[in-house]
Amino acid sequence: MDAITKADVVGIFKLLSTLFPQSARNFENADALTRDAWYELIKDIPKQLVVEAIKSYAASHVWAPSIAEIRAEALKAVNPELSIGPDEAWGMVVQAIRKYGYTRPQEALASLPEPVARCVERFGWRELCLSEEPDVVRGQFRRAYETQLAREKSDALIPAQVRQNLAQLAAKMDSVLTLGEGA
Repeated sequence: MDAITKADVVGIFKLLSTLFPQSARNFENADALTRDAWYELIKDIPKQLVVEAIKSYAASHVWAPSIAEIRAEALKAVNPELSIGPDEAWGMVVQAIRKYGYTRPQEALASLPEPVARCVERFGWRELCLSEEPDVVRGQFRRAYETQLAREKSDALIPAQVRQNLAQLAAKMDSVLTLGEGA
């Protein structure tokens, strides 16, 4: 898939103007700074995926999407496992417990989608299987899974370069703050 160029952002703005006529002036009158900002925040997504994400969004929304909404729609297409809700995830765990029991944890984990398996590993397969209070464990799992999923979605939505820049800045700030403590 082709990467987005700065020139492609103009085409994306035309598509947004067409699909969301009430916002057309915003996109038609966008200055270079606005186009550059959009480019910086969507350049890591293949061009065709951005276009399809916008079309998908337009099918169920009246107002033009923000960059975050376009990124979320693209993420949903690329990684549908991040759309598995807590109840569905718990249902998968219960099915795996019934099928594999506590004696076959590796097979059970392999049968689960990655986000669900990661949460199960944090709880411990044996502990989930042998729990004498399934309603309590279900509630705990749901909360833990919701938290984990929110964190994974949030991380996935931030462009890799931005995450890397933030990590570098945080490391610098940490060293500055650490040096300041000794004073």
